[in-house]
Amino acid sequence: YGIPKTPLKQKRFGVFSHMATQTSDILLKDIDDEYWVPHSRHTEVNERDLAKHTELEVLSKSDEAGLHLVANKSRSQVYKFGHPEYDSNDLKQEYERDKLKGLEIALPKKLLSW
Repeated sequence: YGIPKTPLKQKRFGVFSHMATQTSDILLKDIDDEYWVPHSRHTEVNERDLAKHTELEVLSKSDEAGLHLVANKSRSQVYKFGHPEYDSNDLKQEYERDKLKGLEIALPKKLLSW
């Protein structure tokens, strides 16, 4: 869709609360209205840039972390932001890796397993 990524001032890093915006959508069936997703990134897709594409719909998002699930109207294309596939230790390992590299990094937000 040619939607640009916007650089963040600092890495978005941690586990963030998300809300389903389309609670009756088939892709969100049996998912709580609020759920938690790990994020680790230096860029984002801004919701106002996405809104210019009327064929896309935001299915869930976070006030703090931004978009999570976006799909086209037919649901033949689904886009996810964040890392729901992360294991409970992945953010810790990523934090330790970046510290060893000498990178400036804050602790991840909302650590669930440390």
